[in-house]
Amino acid sequence: MSLTGSASMTNELQGSVESGGEVRGKLAGLRFIQGLSAYEVAVVEGFSGTEAEWLASLKGKDGVVGADGYTPQKGVDYVDGVDGKDGVDGTSIQSIERTSGNGAPGTTDTYTVTLTDGSTTAFQVYNGADGTMRFEDLTDAQKESLRGPVGLPGNDGVGIRSIEQVSSSSASGARNTIRVRMEDGRSYDFTVWNGAKGEDGQRGAQGLPGKDGYDGDDATINGVNALTISAGDGIDATMSGSTLIIKAKTVEEWTFTLEDDSTVTKKVVLV
Repeated sequence: MSLTGSASMTNELQGSVESGGEVRGKLAGLRFIQGLSAYEVAVVEGFSGTEAEWLASLKGKDGVVGADGYTPQKGVDYVDGVDGKDGVDGTSIQSIERTSGNGAPGTTDTYTVTLTDGSTTAFQVYNGADGTMRFEDLTDAQKESLRGPVGLPGNDGVGIRSIEQVSSSSASGARNTIRVRMEDGRSYDFTVWNGAKGEDGQRGAQGLPGKDGYDGDDATINGVNALTISAGDGIDATMSGSTLIIKAKTVEEWTFTLEDDSTVTKKVVLV
């Protein structure tokens, strides 16, 4: 403990002074006098500035810049060391092969490792046996025990609102744009390219001849058999081979009887 200032004591100091300057006990008749601070002492000694200026005056001037350090020189201060000798070549694996066993389930195989220095080492591998339990062989209780907890419901899916072709061309190699609109307002475009026109295919083989048709009924004109028609019927009709030649000078309505016995009436211009 340090005590700044002076004190005069008129009575006995009863008590103790502990570390840190705390006085315990009875201070009967003790009177302290406050001493001067360092700044105040400087003022007394002739300093005329403020306390801040006095504190600034306590800082010394910058020292002189020191000389550059010395850089060691190769060949003068040091030399390179001699290269070390090459190390001995390491040993690597030359081959690994199975020297016993056939990999059958539930058996042990031995594998031999041959190193490049000619030495060998061996290790064994146990082949696990095939399992015999299938899921369908489990009881309902066992299957249920394997079931995980029910997952949280998924978000509702977004459906397709429409699919439209927004640009199209049938030309070979042209691009077509297809737009898919979703229910949530989003849309997606994708492109479809027309392939180049292929070459004409080879002509196919001739088809088999069709079956002969059924014999049809004789045609009739105005109720008269076309094959027996004569000028007396008011119509000049002759046969030339399988061709029926009809000559007339008037326009008439002719009734044709079809194979199913139905009839149709048409106006015929006869020459």
